[in-house]
Amino acid sequence: MDMDNNKVKHPLILPTLRGKMGDWFYYVTLMPFKEVAQRVISLAGESLNTTRLRENEMTHKTQELVDYLKKQEQIFFNSLILGIYEGSPTWQEIDVIGNQNLYEDFPEESLDYLSKTFGILTRQGDENIFVIDGLLETQAIKEAIKQDNRLANKEVTVIFVAHQETPEGRKRTNRLISQLNQYAQLQTVNG
Repeated sequence: MDMDNNKVKHPLILPTLRGKMGDWFYYVTLMPFKEVAQRVISLAGESLNTTRLRENEMTHKTQELVDYLKKQEQIFFNSLILGIYEGSPTWQEIDVIGNQNLYEDFPEESLDYLSKTFGILTRQGDENIFVIDGLLETQAIKEAIKQDNRLANKEVTVIFVAHQETPEGRKRTNRLISQLNQYAQLQTVNG
């Protein structure tokens, strides 16, 4: 992949939910804007089809989102879906079964499920992270904290999926990107 070197050398410890949909394992967490800006590469290069927007259209839409982040008190984004490869991230389950006295009414199978789902994901800073979905939001976050550092500790929901930097891995991630784009629908709120 042709990416800028955006690796950060300090660890990042994230509270995380781990799940599986189809054959994708994924990790849902929260990241401060400053960590998104420091760690995430906006574009994954030509090998992945991460965007179809023209550059001037992206710049305009990104600026609209920057203005939204800077001017609105009540801000909220969809989750960013980020691909990750290389490096040495670690996953540590949180032992819910060990605290059974707090959950004595829960069936053991529920406690086992909770223990496998709740955990801590540690990023060492040596991994490559790129945008699969949420490119405009990622660019807006980066630009907004350059303009207003008070936004640096705001948080956004992130979904990490593992990417393999191989020809088959690129095809697989491209299929995911295509599926996300194909089934994305414009949502409106009435009232």
